[in-house]
Amino acid sequence: MRHIWGVPCEELDRIVIARLCDLAQYDSDMSGRIKAQWEQRKSSEVNDVRLLNEQIKQTEAQLRHLDKLLTDPVVP
Repeated sequence: MRHIWGVPCEELDRIVIARLCDLAQYDSDMSGRIKAQWEQRKSSEVNDVRLLNEQIKQTEAQLRHLDKLLTDPVVP
């Protein structure tokens, strides 16, 4: 995901937070749902990082192999 641009707006942040606080007073399960969603997002990011690291390792191994073939063409 690319971040193209952003504009900080503290007043809008205050409005959103105030509204969430008002909603939380009437919806007791909201904090649990938010926490579950955050944990799911956090765990999927860890999986993405792990997957990317594995792909980087595989790519580096392929590059080393191809480099060795180019520098030592005697080896089949």
